[in-house]
Amino acid sequence: MTLMSTPTPPDLSKPYRSEAEREEDIERLIACWRALESLIKLSELPPDEWSQAQSELVGAFPPASQGVPVPPAVQAERLRRCASLFGAELRLINRTRDRLVRQEIVTDAELVGNTWLARQVLAAITGRDASYYSNYDRAESVAARAHQYQ
Repeated sequence: MTLMSTPTPPDLSKPYRSEAEREEDIERLIACWRALESLIKLSELPPDEWSQAQSELVGAFPPASQGVPVPPAVQAERLRRCASLFGAELRLINRTRDRLVRQEIVTDAELVGNTWLARQVLAAITGRDASYYSNYDRAESVAARAHQYQ
């Protein structure tokens, strides 16, 4: 499992230029966390309990290659491995998200770093480039499709 491009971490010493820019990153972080959390929960379900939308979503993730479908059991195991592999990162992202929701202080450096990290982890799991998740609606779409029940 590799990141799609060489990730360049953001400059954590630069503050946001505006409150609107900060708010966008808050929305982006929360959307990415919802997607990550939904995928983790999905990995805990047996694949035969996945809805059609869930199966299609996960079926599009790597290691699907050359149009050869990957059995749902293999994809479920891959999601479980991702949850384990990225466990520390997921906990860090979740703690930052929790602090934002509780309206606790989150520094610009923490927010920038964790938003970047959330996009990188989500990209690694879904096989997309992290820049794809600059648009938080795309992360919300993953969350919604992963969360659908039969």
